[in-house]
Amino acid sequence: MEPSALENVATVATIVTPILLALILFLQRRFEADRKREDDARARAQRLEDEMRETRMDLSEKILMPFINALNAARQPDQRSGRRGARGRQAETPEIDFAEFRKVAFRLSLYGDDEVVKAFNEFMQLAFSMEPGQHTDDPVSVLKPLGGLLLAIRRSAGNEDTSLGELEILEWMISDLRTITTDGQE
Repeated sequence: MEPSALENVATVATIVTPILLALILFLQRRFEADRKREDDARARAQRLEDEMRETRMDLSEKILMPFINALNAARQPDQRSGRRGARGRQAETPEIDFAEFRKVAFRLSLYGDDEVVKAFNEFMQLAFSMEPGQHTDDPVSVLKPLGGLLLAIRRSAGNEDTSLGELEILEWMISDLRTITTDGQE
C-alpha cells in the first residue's frame, strides 16, 4: 500500500517540526543575546557619559576657583575703611597655585567640551594680553569672556537651551553690573 498524501505531509511535518523549533530557539537566543549586548553597550556608554560629565564639572569648578576667589577678595570689606574693595581701591589678589592651575587647565583641554575649551581659551587670551596690575576702563571687555565661559560650562552641564546672555549669568555675583554696562552690550 502506497502512502497517501496526508501521510506524506505528516511524515514531513514530523521531520521538519523539530528542525523549525530548533531554528526558532536558535534565532530567539541570538536575538536576546544581541539585545543584551546592545543594552550593555548603552549602559556602558551612559556610565561613561556620566563619568565624563562629572569629570568636566569638577575641572570646570577647579578652573573657575581662582577667578571666584579673586571676585570674592574684591568684595571683602577694606579693614581700614570698612568699604568693599570692588570700588576705590585695589583689592589684594589671592594667591594662585599656578602649577595646579596649569595642570587643571591641561586636563580641561583634554576632557572639556569643545565650546568650554574655546571659551576658556578666549578668556585666557584676554588675561594674557593684560599686563600684571593693569586695569581696564571697560569692565565689560573682561566680564563678557568670563560670562561666555560660564555659559559654555552651563551648556556642557546639560542646559543647552539656556537663554541667558554673557552678562546676565554674572548678575548674581556683581552687584553693580547693570550700572557699569550700557545698552547694547548685553
